[in-house]
Amino acid sequence: MRGRRGEKRSPAVVGYRTQKRIERRQLRGKKIKLFLSIFSSLLLVAVIVFGGIFWFGGQDFLARVLKRQKPEANHALKPREEPKKVKTTILVIGARENGDGERASGLLLMVYDSEAKKVAGVVFHENTLVQIPGRGFERICEVLESGISTTLATVKNFIGVPIDYYLQLDYFDFERIVNNVALESFFDKATKTNLSPTRRSELRKEIARVDSLNRHVIPLPVKPVTVGRETYYEPKKDEVDHLVSLFWGIKRGEDQQVRVVILNGCGLPGVAGDVAQKLIEGNYKVIDTKNADNFNYVKTQILVYSEQHKSAAFKIKDLLGVGVILSKSFSQDLADIAVIVGKDYQPTTQEEAEE
Repeated sequence: MRGRRGEKRSPAVVGYRTQKRIERRQLRGKKIKLFLSIFSSLLLVAVIVFGGIFWFGGQDFLARVLKRQKPEANHALKPREEPKKVKTTILVIGARENGDGERASGLLLMVYDSEAKKVAGVVFHENTLVQIPGRGFERICEVLESGISTTLATVKNFIGVPIDYYLQLDYFDFERIVNNVALESFFDKATKTNLSPTRRSELRKEIARVDSLNRHVIPLPVKPVTVGRETYYEPKKDEVDHLVSLFWGIKRGEDQQVRVVILNGCGLPGVAGDVAQKLIEGNYKVIDTKNADNFNYVKTQILVYSEQHKSAAFKIKDLLGVGVILSKSFSQDLADIAVIVGKDYQPTTQEEAEE
């Protein structure tokens, strides 16, 4: 130890407090080094573990993600095809000219079951009495004078099954094909149809492969009714219902349609028929169309005869775009709902003409 200024002191003479401070500083440094060493080791382990997970599992996950995205990209380029129906219903019309235009001298409602490989059909006699929208009860042969849409609506309303397509051909070809049960020939002879060329070809080939034992064409069950010198045919409801159940699998009692009467309350010609077609497309049963007690109805009225059909009345209002719903307390067995068409209703034909 030096006593003079500037000379170094011996460690032995360092004070007690100073010595403790030095020891604490050294201990703190050791703890920091130990923490950094442990943290570095843990970080290295985490990097190895997560890197392995990504390498072995992440690649598979990424592949699954890309695989899910691939059909999306293909979907954008190729339109999605709708699944084919098991049962396809086709209305075949045998037409011939008369003084007033075309006459449906032959009508066949045909159903093809692609799963069971069967085809069946119901042939309408041309003098069968049916409800034609906007015209009342007339012979079914006269329906074609009102056009294809009315013809489809009439048959759908009568039978109660949706119709997918129609084929129209000359009546003499129609009669020959029905007699021979060569049902695939309808597709060759048709002059008018709403089938695309591809679907027309597909159905023709599929029906051609149906065995003769699985082809059934029968006449619509009817009973003759003589009015003056004319003989008409009234459908036998119970037997018709049985055929619908047998061929289409629809039981009328289980899936009862709401019955609607349509009354023309505005005086516009054809308006009741226009409303009838809309309701038939909406799966309602139109049982009659006629004039109201007067043509001065400003607003369309939808008369409901029971509370259970109130929801159907609101759906009818939505279909027509207008209507005031009124409840009627008296009960009757003719119809569930009556629609009195007022001046506020705009017929479809008029809307299309304006466009």
